[in-house]
Amino acid sequence: APIMVTRGCPYPCTFCAGNIVSGKKIRRRSIDNVLIEIKMLNKDFGIREFHIIDDNFTMDQEYAKELLRKLKALDLGMTWAVPNGVRMDALDDELLGLMKDTGLYMISLGIESGSDKVLSEMKKGITVRGIRECVNRIDRAGIDIAGFFILGFPGETVETIRETISFAAELPLKRANFFTYLPFPGT
Repeated sequence: APIMVTRGCPYPCTFCAGNIVSGKKIRRRSIDNVLIEIKMLNKDFGIREFHIIDDNFTMDQEYAKELLRKLKALDLGMTWAVPNGVRMDALDDELLGLMKDTGLYMISLGIESGSDKVLSEMKKGITVRGIRECVNRIDRAGIDIAGFFILGFPGETVETIRETISFAAELPLKRANFFTYLPFPGT
C-alpha cells in the first residue's frame, strides 16, 4: 500500500516539478497519524508491504528517526520501500540502521548523472564523489539500491551520457533506471 508521510520540496533541482506540484515547504503528518494508518492497513487489510511515496521522507532526519523507532516497537513484520527516492544528503548511519531494522528493503536515489558538470547544471547539490560515498554507505547497511538517471539534459554531450552509464555500471545498484530528459512547465 502506498502511504504519504510528508509533502513539499525546498530543493532547486532544475529538471524537477516536485516543488511546483506540492510546494517548497515541507509538511508532515503527525507520527501518530501515520502509525494509525499503517496499523489499520496491516490489521484490517493484511497489508505487509508499504511504499512511502514522499519526495523527501528523510529530509527531517529527527522526524524520520522518531517515526521509525515507534514503527519498530510495533513489530508488524512488514517490509517497505521508498520508490520515489530520498535525498542522499539526508541519510546517516543511524537512520539507515533504523530503516533496515524496520523492514526497508529498497531505497531509490535520484542520482541523475555521472558528470559533476551536469549535476551542477541540474543544481543537485551533490557531486559524483558524494554520490559514490552515499551509495557505498547504503550498500554497507545491507539495503538494496535503485538509481534514477536522466539522459539528454540540456547541454549534455555524448561523452557525459557515457560517463553516466559507466558510473551507473560501477555502483552497487540493484536497478539502474534511465529516463530521457522531459521538461515540465516551470522547470
